[in-house]
Amino acid sequence: MTIGFPLIMEALRKVLPDGSEVFAAHGHGRSYLRWSSVLHRSLPGIVECQLWEDLDNRPAAEKTVALITDVGNDILYGESSEPLLASVRECLRRLQRHEAKTVCVRLPISRVSRLTARSYWIVKNLFFPGPTRPWSDVLDTAKSVDAGLLRLSAEFQAATVEPPAEWYGLDPIHIQKSQRPDAWQRIFDHWGLVERWPFAPVPQHTSIRWWRLRPHERRIFRTSQAHPQPVLAQREGVSLWLY
Repeated sequence: MTIGFPLIMEALRKVLPDGSEVFAAHGHGRSYLRWSSVLHRSLPGIVECQLWEDLDNRPAAEKTVALITDVGNDILYGESSEPLLASVRECLRRLQRHEAKTVCVRLPISRVSRLTARSYWIVKNLFFPGPTRPWSDVLDTAKSVDAGLLRLSAEFQAATVEPPAEWYGLDPIHIQKSQRPDAWQRIFDHWGLVERWPFAPVPQHTSIRWWRLRPHERRIFRTSQAHPQPVLAQREGVSLWLY
């Protein structure tokens, strides 16, 4: 989601009414369960981050929509299906308290199942350095998590989107740039907010500005940093709370 975050936020600012609030927990390689690191930056697990407490402390919204995606990251950190699905279930339970209309993006099984063991090794060590499990074990876990995500979505009455293989290129886990507008259109359609989302190319300098916004908590070179939220506060327009 991080790569597409500028595209998403620019569209949300055009669609959502003034006074809307966006709560986002994302980041390259983000874990649902625990702290995760990419290069020099570390972020807390989604299920344990401050987002949930801050969301509960806000006034009740007239309408809440939510997105759960990138569930497969933890598999590449060596996590098994049971604790991962338990963390997703907890997120869905918390969203249910807010009567959120939730969309869950399934794992890209149709694409990753085409990977060879060698391709998996390259992708794993490029994006998720560390101990490498056998490809057959990882694929079995991915299929188990995807099936569990379907069950949880049915339990919590969340919509699901199955990513088609054509969304992906050589990189099997990040949506191709050319496919992103159509992909996010298909995902956000389930919210029923607008008929056609105004996704448009985002200039590089604008994308960088979105990516550089500071979350509530992170570590840079093992030094803890905190930043008050919302990171983007607007009386007229959309405010952003980042975690």
